[in-house]
Amino acid sequence: MKDFNNFIGVHQLREVSRSGAKFTWTNKQLSPTMVTLDRFLMSDGWENRFPLTHAYSPVRIGSDHSPIILDSREQGALRPRYFHFDNRWFLSTDFIPMVRDKWEQSSARRPQQIDSLDAWHGSLCFLRQYLKGWNIK
Repeated sequence: MKDFNNFIGVHQLREVSRSGAKFTWTNKQLSPTMVTLDRFLMSDGWENRFPLTHAYSPVRIGSDHSPIILDSREQGALRPRYFHFDNRWFLSTDFIPMVRDKWEQSSARRPQQIDSLDAWHGSLCFLRQYLKGWNIK
């Protein structure tokens, strides 16, 4: 153990921050023992190369052990899939006519025998998909 601790000290390793399950192992007894057995350690070089590195523990199901997953986020931060309306769109004189046109296009594409709420939702989805790529210059 002393050699291991010396290795950590010589190479100035530190633990990667982790989210999710607080402990990585339990003895699954009525009065459980819960401990963190597993960790990821990183060096300055790793952190400089992958500054967004993060570890997380998914929910433990059936096992006495929670795995830890290391995510370097090398692909970049994930963008949320939410749609956000941009108030600047109202500044463009093309915006209202474009919305009207796209709404009418979506109305023409749907079947005639459709519930009005489904029709409204379908038109909103169609318009949202179009607006995701629409920007004012």
